[in-house]
Amino acid sequence: MSATNQDLAAEVKRKTFREDLFFRLNVATIPLPPLRERGEDILLLAGHFLKKYNEQLNKNIQGFSDESMLLLRDYSYPGNVRELENIIERAVMMTKGEVMLPHDIGELRAQPLPHSAALPIVSPVFSKSRAHVIGLFEMQFLAHQLSVSHGNVTAAAKASKMTRQNFQRLMKKYGLESSRFKK
Repeated sequence: MSATNQDLAAEVKRKTFREDLFFRLNVATIPLPPLRERGEDILLLAGHFLKKYNEQLNKNIQGFSDESMLLLRDYSYPGNVRELENIIERAVMMTKGEVMLPHDIGELRAQPLPHSAALPIVSPVFSKSRAHVIGLFEMQFLAHQLSVSHGNVTAAAKASKMTRQNFQRLMKKYGLESSRFKK
């Protein structure tokens, strides 16, 4: 059994992976999404690793606090399951009580979560921060629609269920020019 985060068939076509090795490995393929997309598996695996490292390190940690479970569930795990296992092993070593607390796994809080809605707070005034986030969304949405429609403003507006005039008004507001998106 082997695992990879690469599309090996595509790598073979690009001549960056040996074709003979690909055919040797490609007996049965089981596509598995990254851990960050399998939130329910994170807590099951964390429990499994907690049990494993309790035994190995002669500890008796009973479980995770609710806050710790949220931290574990919401983290992005760029290192996938191996990273989760390392986090739990380290946390078991550091935990002093019977329940794993957020400070035992606190390093997760400092790391950005690419799949989460980490929005920029540009002002302590709610309305100003909200307007900034809405502006970012509008600009990103328009750019996406223009990209998909290859710079065709009429098609982008139609797909957006907006009038062409309203779409153009927003384009002007954000300095977007359709020529940048033509292919």
